[in-house]
Amino acid sequence: MPCAKLGIRIFVLGRPLTRIESHLLYAYPGDGKNYYMKDRKMKMTGGSTIIATTLLILVVHGRCQECEEGRYGNLCNETCGQHCLNNRCKQDDGSCTCETDYKFKGGKCILRTCPANCSTCTSLDSCDTCVDRYYYGETCEHECIHCRKGTICGKSDKYCWSACADGLTGDFCDSPCYAGCETCKKKNANICSSCKTGRYGKNKQYLTCNNHCNNNCVNNSCNAWYGLCDKGCVNGYKGNNCTDTCAGHCLNKTCQQFNDACVHGCDDGFYGRKCFYTCKRVESNCLVCTSNGNIFSSCTRCINGSYPGTSGKCVPCEPNCSGGCNSSGGVCYACVDGYRGSFCNVSCASNCKSCLQNNDECNECKEEFWGSDCLKKCSTNCKRGNDSMSSCDIISGKCKHGCLSESYGLQCSLSCDKHCLASEGGFLQCNQMDGQCRLGCENGYKQTDTGCINGKVGDDSAGTSGATVGDAVGGAISLLAIALVSGMFIFMLRRRRKDSIEADARADEEARTYEQLQERTEQPIYQNQNVDDNCTDNYAVLFTDTNI
Repeated sequence: MPCAKLGIRIFVLGRPLTRIESHLLYAYPGDGKNYYMKDRKMKMTGGSTIIATTLLILVVHGRCQECEEGRYGNLCNETCGQHCLNNRCKQDDGSCTCETDYKFKGGKCILRTCPANCSTCTSLDSCDTCVDRYYYGETCEHECIHCRKGTICGKSDKYCWSACADGLTGDFCDSPCYAGCETCKKKNANICSSCKTGRYGKNKQYLTCNNHCNNNCVNNSCNAWYGLCDKGCVNGYKGNNCTDTCAGHCLNKTCQQFNDACVHGCDDGFYGRKCFYTCKRVESNCLVCTSNGNIFSSCTRCINGSYPGTSGKCVPCEPNCSGGCNSSGGVCYACVDGYRGSFCNVSCASNCKSCLQNNDECNECKEEFWGSDCLKKCSTNCKRGNDSMSSCDIISGKCKHGCLSESYGLQCSLSCDKHCLASEGGFLQCNQMDGQCRLGCENGYKQTDTGCINGKVGDDSAGTSGATVGDAVGGAISLLAIALVSGMFIFMLRRRRKDSIEADARADEEARTYEQLQERTEQPIYQNQNVDDNCTDNYAVLFTDTNI
């Protein structure tokens, strides 16, 4: 029996029985539904019988208080779903706590982790529904790429319920559309819903995409119905179908598609909305100009030697420019001597002959000045050159052509030694770099690195030095003679010792040979030997025994 416990409630005309009425009625288990009694005795569908002592209509309600394992419902006549934990579910609705790896969803236990494209599944090998209903197959392993993205296809038969993917047609979207169609009707491959890029055409109420867009359309794109270039024209063309050419003087040959106005302005020398007018018709020296519509505004670049002034007309370069100026802004390429600045309208420092254009630093001083600001004067002892340049270097002040007589040094600021010999003109002469007397020193003086010194002081010093050198040389010779005598003595001693050792060795050898000969029983045989070309030997003694 499905019920573990049974409870029955009886109502009379929608109200519970009174205590007296309940004593007059007894019942057996029924099927849990409502029954209306018109007789004293009625057989119930479930096989139970209710006996009543009154003709009143009775309503019987039956419900199990507790269900057996695996059952739920009022009379426990429903079965719990698969994978409920311990095969138990709630009696009212059949919901349950699921086993590990399962979750309760949609009235049943489903796997927590399904195959990739499954929305719900009962096992890893079977999906109930697919993600977005855009996949098919037992585990939703196939994407419905033949259906339009976002539409629904059948999980088992991959049937597209609404529209096919671009370029496909047919019930199962497995046939191609007509060649010019981007998309077409599902039931007719020749009726296009949209055209491919570069195609257009219509037949009364639908697209055929039979025609090609004009090649002058940007990106080869045109309206699918009428072929109008919908993204504009390539450079140089205009009009609905981009078949007309732009005016000849538009910059980059680019004009607006429908009104012929130049998009990026005009070529150099022209102005106006359609670039019909020349700049020189207003300003003869103007190469490039601007305009407000068809009205001339100002010149922006002029011919060489001029630039646009504040009035917008071309004016000559500034008078102190050297080599001309920028024809757009008027900045001088270089300045004449004595001026600096972008427009060469600022004077250099007072002693500068020329200075750097962008700052006040002098790069050439006026005669006889030096230093970065040309404030220092060259030495009066500097020789002058044949040119008009300054007599000293602008950076160091060094006299460039040497010093006048009786002076020396980089800047000729030092005086020659007073004991230097004078020239025929009576001037002392010395080298610029070291001050050495060019003609030597006066009589009685000797030239040294430090100048002319008294000659007597030099002789005493020389004599003392010579004596010292003589003593040193004599001592060295004596030591050398002693070393030679000692060496000869040692050599002779070693020679005599060597000769004595060699003599003893020969005597021992001769004695040994004689003794060997005495021990032999055979007599030597003498034989003449031909003299060879070198005359090295006359006779040879031949022995039969070669052990000697």
